Amino acid sequence: MRDACSHILPVRQWVLSLPIPLRLLLAAQPKRVTPVLQVVHRVITRHLLRPAGLKADEADSGAVTLVRRFGSAANLNIHLHCLVLDGVYRCGADGLPVFVEAAAPTSSRGRGTRIRHRYGSRSTTSRL
Repeated sequence: MRDACSHILPVRQWVLSLPIPLRLLLAAQPKRVTPVLQVVHRVITRHLLRPAGLKADEADSGAVTLVRRFGSAANLNIHLHCLVLDGVYRCGADGLPVFVEAAAPTSSRGRGTRIRHRYGSRSTTSRL
C-alpha cells in the first residue's frame, strides 16, 4: 500500500474571502479573477518557501483552485477555494524535482492567516 500511495503529496485547503468591493468588481468583470488568483498563488507559495529556506527562483509549489460565485445562502459572494501542495518542489542535485514538505502550522501560521497586498494606492487585508 505504501508503494502504491507514495506519489500522493500532502495538500492544504486555503479559502480566500475577498473584501466586498473586490467581490463586486470580480462579479462584474470575471476576467479580473485571473490576476487576483495569480497574486494569491504567489503569496501562498512565498509563505511556503520561507520556512524551507528557499527563494522564489529556487522552488515552486502547485495548486488547484475552485472559484465560487455564491455563498451558502445563494448570495453573491465570490471567494476562492485553493488546494495547495503543503510544501514546495526544488531542483535536486541530479536535476530532478525534490519535494520539500512544509512544517506543520503553528498557532501563528495556522488558521486565520492574513495576507496583505497593495491594490493601487490602497492596502487591503484578505483572510486566508
